[in-house]
Amino acid sequence: MSKKNNRIAQQQVQDSKVKKNAKIISVLFWLGSSFYLYSTDIGFSDVYSWKPFVFFILGPLFAAVIFGNIIFSIQKVIEMFLIKSLGSTKPELIPPLIVVIFFYLYQLEFLNF
Repeated sequence: MSKKNNRIAQQQVQDSKVKKNAKIISVLFWLGSSFYLYSTDIGFSDVYSWKPFVFFILGPLFAAVIFGNIIFSIQKVIEMFLIKSLGSTKPELIPPLIVVIFFYLYQLEFLNF
């Protein structure tokens, strides 16, 4: 029973780390795209405009909550699919495939936007 509780606790710690990282990635992406819009759009950077406040203060908060949870959910679905499909036949392939798939998805996210 102790091993099962230990495994559940480790999984919860890992899930919280993944969720935190997904939120950090979402905020960094939002800030990067906001800086790009702020520097390239002529009318965007007005001195007394509400747009910088929304993009640089409120935007990262909403990005962390919304997009971070979306990224976390996608990661959990991919993990569950890989574990169900490869868990009984080749469990040693699960960790490298998870790393490769997540790296590829993050690259697509940053290159397409």
